[in-house]
Formats: sequence, C-alpha cells, structure tokens
Amino acid sequence: MVTNTLRGYTSDEVWEMIRQHQGEEILTAKGLPFTYTMKGGELFISRRTKSITRSTFDAAWNKVLERPREITGPKKLNVFGAPYLWAVFKRLELVPFGAQHCPPETEEPDGKETRPKPEGEKE
Repeated sequence: MVTNTLRGYTSDEVWEMIRQHQGEEILTAKGLPFTYTMKGGELFISRRTKSITRSTFDAAWNKVLERPREITGPKKLNVFGAPYLWAVFKRLELVPFGAQHCPPETEEPDGKETRPKPEGEKE
C-alpha cells in the first residue's frame, strides 16, 4: 500500500472515499457533468460504457503520489478514464490545484531532491 505524502491516504482509503460519494454529480475539467457507481472493483461512469477498473485507479493514484508536481491534470495521468478520475480526485480535494500547493522540495548535499517527511513519520 502506498501512502499519499500530501494527504496521508492509502489507495484503499481513497477507494473507500470514492465509494462513499457515488451517485453525486461531478464536473470534468471541461465542465461535463457525470455520476458514477461502484460494483466490486469497478467504477461505472454515467458518460461511458466501459468501466474504470481498480487497477487503473491504483495506477492513476500512484502517479499522483509519486509525481505530485508533474501530475497537474487528467492528461498527465495517462490512464483510461483519466478525466473522470481527475474530477473525482479534485472533488474530494485529494489532488493539489497546482504545484504551488505541493510541499517544497529541498536539495541534499549530494544533489538529490527530497521531500519533507509527512507529519508523524519518523526520520
């Protein structure tokens, strides 16, 4: 399980959050309304016939976790159903609204960039 360094949520926790909001109307980045339902390990989007699988969701969420400064919109997710996943992530305030909201990077003496430790994480 991967932990989100920005918000402290695992993919299982985010999946459950998404489950709790099924049926709510959400807008894509282009302003298109949609709803979704969940059955097992699949998200069914009202505007699509194919479902978004849990593994696709996990891939998208892991990209957000690994590269929060680079993943700034649905195209950057590069997965099936990205506009809908991105809209859900934004609606649940799970993604930053631009790089200015990401934790600052620091540079170590060896030139490697590091991120600050999440609250409660030991050094």
